Amino acid sequence: MGFVVTLILYAVFLLLSELLKPKSDQEQRRPADLGDFSFPTATEGRPIPIIWGTCKVAGPNVVWYGDLRQEAIVEKVKTGIFSSKKVVKGYKYYLGIQMAISRGPIDSIRRIWVDDEEFYTTVISTDSTVYFDRADWFGGIDQGAGGIVGNATFRMGSSGQSAVPYLSTFQATGGTTPAYRGTCHITLEHMYLGTSTSIRPWAFEVRRIPNGLGLATAGVNSNNDANPMNVIYEIMTNTEWGLGLPSADIDTAGFIAAAETLETEGNGISMILDNQREAYDLLNEIQRQIDGVVFLDRSTGKWTVKLARADYNINSVPLIDESNLVSVSSFSRGAWEETINVYLVNFTNRAREYQQTYALAQDMANVRIQVGQIVKAEVRYPGVKDPDLANQIAWRELRNSSMPLAKAKLVVDRTFYDVNPGDVLAWSDDDLGFTRLPLRVTRADFGEIDKGQITLDLVQDIYSFSAGVYAAPQPGSWVAPSQTVVDIDAADRKAFEAPLAFVARDPESPGLAPRIWTGFRYQNDGAVSVTVRQTSNQVELGTVGGFLLAGTLTSNLAAAHTTSGTLVLSASPDAKSQFLSSIDAVSTSDIGNSLANVILVNDEFMAFTSVSDPGGGDIQLNGLVRNLFDSVTPSAGHALGDRVWFISVAGSLSDSAFPGSASITFRPIPESPRDILAWASATSTTVALDDRHLRPYPPVNPRTGASSTYNGTFSIDTNSVIAGEVGVDAKGMPFSFTRRDYRVADEYLKLVSESALPSDFPAANSTEYRLAYYDGTGTYLCASDWFNVNNPGIPRNQILASNGGVLPATLDVRVQTRHTVSGTVYEAMEEMGVLVTPTSEVSGWTSLGAVAASVWTSTWTLPVTGTYTVSIATALPNGHIEKDQNGSTNVIISGGQTSHNFSGTAGDTVSFRHTATATPDDCRFVTVTPPSGNPAFFILII
Repeated sequence: MGFVVTLILYAVFLLLSELLKPKSDQEQRRPADLGDFSFPTATEGRPIPIIWGTCKVAGPNVVWYGDLRQEAIVEKVKTGIFSSKKVVKGYKYYLGIQMAISRGPIDSIRRIWVDDEEFYTTVISTDSTVYFDRADWFGGIDQGAGGIVGNATFRMGSSGQSAVPYLSTFQATGGTTPAYRGTCHITLEHMYLGTSTSIRPWAFEVRRIPNGLGLATAGVNSNNDANPMNVIYEIMTNTEWGLGLPSADIDTAGFIAAAETLETEGNGISMILDNQREAYDLLNEIQRQIDGVVFLDRSTGKWTVKLARADYNINSVPLIDESNLVSVSSFSRGAWEETINVYLVNFTNRAREYQQTYALAQDMANVRIQVGQIVKAEVRYPGVKDPDLANQIAWRELRNSSMPLAKAKLVVDRTFYDVNPGDVLAWSDDDLGFTRLPLRVTRADFGEIDKGQITLDLVQDIYSFSAGVYAAPQPGSWVAPSQTVVDIDAADRKAFEAPLAFVARDPESPGLAPRIWTGFRYQNDGAVSVTVRQTSNQVELGTVGGFLLAGTLTSNLAAAHTTSGTLVLSASPDAKSQFLSSIDAVSTSDIGNSLANVILVNDEFMAFTSVSDPGGGDIQLNGLVRNLFDSVTPSAGHALGDRVWFISVAGSLSDSAFPGSASITFRPIPESPRDILAWASATSTTVALDDRHLRPYPPVNPRTGASSTYNGTFSIDTNSVIAGEVGVDAKGMPFSFTRRDYRVADEYLKLVSESALPSDFPAANSTEYRLAYYDGTGTYLCASDWFNVNNPGIPRNQILASNGGVLPATLDVRVQTRHTVSGTVYEAMEEMGVLVTPTSEVSGWTSLGAVAASVWTSTWTLPVTGTYTVSIATALPNGHIEKDQNGSTNVIISGGQTSHNFSGTAGDTVSFRHTATATPDDCRFVTVTPPSGNPAFFILII
């Protein structure tokens, strides 16, 4: 009992202590005032940027802020067992902010970032108000710093734009609110901006494409960039911030011609001018990018432009020789030691969220000449935002820097009075040992008129470098290869959607779903592995730890169905020793179950049991197995020189699966112990997925008649081929094949015979086939109905009818395959095809064509006099056949009749037509037999 009393007393004292103890004084948060806020950029006197092209304006200048409202965030806090109080744990801040973005008018605002995250992606191209509703942008109230909610009003910066009504309360002077005409700006109208007094940075992607030259296409690179000539024209003629030159002083025709060249080349400008800069410095920057020069043409008095391009004939340009050369002030021939072999262009990549990156150009021949010495140069191009353009410029600069160029300062007479910077001149000098050396003018000093001399600074023109090569470079000493990895050449990549056989055997498979298989050849760069990353997000798809081997066919490889035989190929581009040491002998069971020794030629998978050495540079594959997995041999076979990929040597499935209809783009990133390829230097490969793992296997081993072949000559006159028909209507070409079931595990057994088919084939997977017929030119003729049995046969009547009654010279038979999985019909990845040269008794007969009801056949001039017999193998279901003889028409076969005799005289003309109809459509073969000689025939389509 004592314990119970003690417990009660303890509870009472605890209750009293809670009731009587002083309440804790919870700290109440106090709101911030306007002076407590910090803004990313709020600087008086800061220039308003000028935009050309499409750029990211980070940190627009805050030119006004105010209209602050603080809203307390109240939370109930427990102060005791029976007590609590409301505590202000923070404040939501509402604020008005005006940010100047750039001079206008702009074309559009493309994207908005807040706190370095993409916030808004709908294009804004007109003065408008947008409502933002992102209350959780900074993580919300409970776990983060709030969000962004409210109206934002945009002004594009036109000269006639109206004031923002919201600002009238705060900025009206004398009743007038400034409209800030000519300035693109955004006003956040009493917007909820979170719970922090530190305003997160905003950024805007702005597009402005000027077109003062009136070009048909103002933009470059899908209208992302401005044409540099429009930019130069604007700088030179703008009266507000440019040079203010009259447009009449500009050679607009020359500017337009250069603009069209730059548009074709994809050379566009996207640049922000956000600090004070001399116009001439800016023009020089643009001229550097376009590799051209703007100058005053003294002959016209107008400013014009000259692009340094291979747009001249060295035999047509002005020639400097002893007749007009006064003196050689200086001349030097470049040395290889002065050249550069690696060029890096630093640029801002618009496609990668405006990150700074590099375009790389390498001249490995120059590296060899300089005995392995890497001579690197790096230059920044602020107007470049397009990676393709950056790459183009990198190779242009490397071309200009990787060859030793001659330089000269020549004094010439006044015959060169009209020479301009950028012009190309030819120089011949017997003493120096060159003829018509191409030199481009970099500077012209016209001196004093009374002296009659002009001094020209010239440099050898790289576009015709071969004309000025003095001697072959001396060979350098061999050095061990570096481990600097390079991008994998497109021809040395193999990537495809993995067949079911690959996916089903992967022990780490994420399930039967679309996967990508990738493999790569070694680039002799020291790489030991390749990481495959998806281009869109750089997510790793897998790592390939080895490299593929590849050879080439030494001769044409005909279409065939084989499970034995040999294949000889050239051990190139890889070495013969690599093949012989990397490949083991296997059994057909190893091929069927373990997918051993698999190769790929174009889209046909094959395998082999062993490799041998036939001598020379070739290797021989023995026990060849063709038509593996869901592939078939193309009816045209494979050509000499086609690459043979040894799939089993290396390669890997992607770690992850993808949607069945996705298109996956990736970049392979090779890696060595000392180097890894930069993301920007890796090129992309795309694989389109199509639920390959769910598609049926096409059949193999086509058989026309009793033969198994892919190409041959066969009669289409075999009797009783077509079920339900008699006589000549039953004639045709028997056609069968070996069916395959994609559920069978052993890939080799599927090829051997239909005995490997499951007992429930095809019912369990509803496999069906259809024969489609084409002539030798690929023109579609006709197709059979879908069927699931074998030996359907090709009816002669249908072949002739679909080709106008004429026997095709070549018959291309293609077998289409389909089945249904989970209610979806999937067709096979490929169609098995066979080329046949058909023969028939009718090849020597006269064809009168194939005619539908009420259509007359071609006219036949009877060859002899006597009795002619018209025969039809199967009586018409209805209607009749008419004959027109020399203009006289009569019914000759009707009802259940199958023949008719008529008298004819040599030279008579006859034609025929019918009136029969049938459901479904049918064909009848009709023979017109003369007293002697070959018959005529026609096909009735009923």
